[in-house]
Amino acid sequence: MLKASFVDVDITPETGLPLGRLFINVLIPERVRWPLKARIAVFDDGTARSVIIGLDLAITVKPSVAEIRQAVAAGTDLRPTDIMVACTHTHNGPAAWDWRPGEGIEFLDFLKDRVPEGVQKALDGLTTVELIAGTIDAPGWCYNRRPVYRGTDGKEHVGTHGPRGGSDFLRVEGPEDNQLQAILFRDSTGAPVGGLVNFACHPTNMYGVKAWSADYIGPLTDSLREAYGCPFVFLNGCSGNLSQVSGIPGKEREGGEAYCEAMGTALGAKAIEALAGGRRGRDPAIAMRREEIPIAQRRPTAKMIELSRWYLEQDPEDIDQEAFTYRMYGHPYTMYHNSPAFQEWIARETLGMWEWQRRAASRELFEDVEIQVITIGDVAIAGIPCEYFSEFGLEIKRKSPFVNTLVVHLANGWHGYIPTYEGLAHGGYESRFAYQSRLVPDAGYMMRDTALALLNRLG
Repeated sequence: MLKASFVDVDITPETGLPLGRLFINVLIPERVRWPLKARIAVFDDGTARSVIIGLDLAITVKPSVAEIRQAVAAGTDLRPTDIMVACTHTHNGPAAWDWRPGEGIEFLDFLKDRVPEGVQKALDGLTTVELIAGTIDAPGWCYNRRPVYRGTDGKEHVGTHGPRGGSDFLRVEGPEDNQLQAILFRDSTGAPVGGLVNFACHPTNMYGVKAWSADYIGPLTDSLREAYGCPFVFLNGCSGNLSQVSGIPGKEREGGEAYCEAMGTALGAKAIEALAGGRRGRDPAIAMRREEIPIAQRRPTAKMIELSRWYLEQDPEDIDQEAFTYRMYGHPYTMYHNSPAFQEWIARETLGMWEWQRRAASRELFEDVEIQVITIGDVAIAGIPCEYFSEFGLEIKRKSPFVNTLVVHLANGWHGYIPTYEGLAHGGYESRFAYQSRLVPDAGYMMRDTALALLNRLG
């Protein structure tokens, strides 16, 4: 007999902390637009318990996840490994780690107080449930952000967030994932208790706005609460190469507060439509598996280190950014519109990686990457700790033995962007070596194979 409970906890900090985005500029929020939440789901089948926590944060790193898990498990019969901590990836939340000195530790301590309170409230409110699972396509809100261009060298190069047009434009590199999955849990009277919703898209509508914001996840979950009278936990899909910006010439800019609300509300309506035609889940027993796999980091070339140092020391004002980028790593673009500030940030991150690796005093530096799978009957939730390309998520869903498989990236940590082989060959922001893209080319395939092995073991 499956029991479940859902709780929302407001984790919006006081103004004064900066937005914890992974970029050089610092913005201090002046207001709140769609409060930041910790959305909590607890499941219990009488033998096993699992907890899923969705945080309105850009990322959490593995040590922060460990602290949150320990704080949640303390004083309960939960094990830390029973808990999945996933980030929605909104770029309008604070850092929960020491990204800039002293910036994130205070907020992490705040999370370690607030989130366990919410989990305990959910544990106290467990009630017998059945689940309804719905799946629907929701096109027009998310796009592959990696257009491929023919370079002057005759080769193909990606310029992230570039236009889908122009004489050198060839095609978009990879697919979108328009599938939206919604899972509703109802008590013995048929009353909704809570739900899960899974959709893949970067939450960057509010980028540059000086406000705390859950981005489109705010209006999406608000609309579901209004429709069903209960909380929904949002789980972001594999959107490392996806965003709401299409790059289609002549199309109105996708972003800003009004567009954010329209996107979230439309996706909420799609979730309601999916559930209206949903199916009843079978055999609602809980099972969990996890595995840590060591994955090596890529290493910078001597040229990358030399040119990064030169750029930071010389601070060149009139340099040809595309030519310099090509000289440094073999592609003319990082973002399509290379900027001096962005180039400076990448140079610093490249040197930071070099310092990290050389101090390890090892030929290869490995990161222990956790893949976690939680199943509830014939529904599976697969957590991947990175910004995973859509190709991997689509393949895992297609090959999974479960009727519904929700692939969740940025779960239980962050090991940077994980492109495909093709993505690495084409370059672009997600592939350019630095802290935000640092694992070996095989990384995504190793994660995929591990996730599928765990799913097949449970299926």
